[in-house]
Amino acid sequence: MDRKFIEILFFLFGCILFGVVISETLEMINKSKIKGTIDKEIINIRKANDFLRKEIDLLKDKDMLYVNLLARKKLGMIKNGEKIYRFNNK
Repeated sequence: MDRKFIEILFFLFGCILFGVVISETLEMINKSKIKGTIDKEIINIRKANDFLRKEIDLLKDKDMLYVNLLARKKLGMIKNGEKIYRFNNK
């Protein structure tokens, strides 16, 4: 009777241990996927930061060509004497 009881205990312990290992493995896989997503996000944010740093440097240096480009593109400004032609695309 004692031997049968010990065998059952070992079997139950093995099942529990197997369940824990499977559970932890699945969690590791899930965390790995999340890490991959976060790594991609970090790369995109770094690229955006680099672009913004370059833009800040251009504005700090008062690069007039860049300032004029921004004024025209983002604010729709024009120089004195210039004409704007607008075309209706149908």
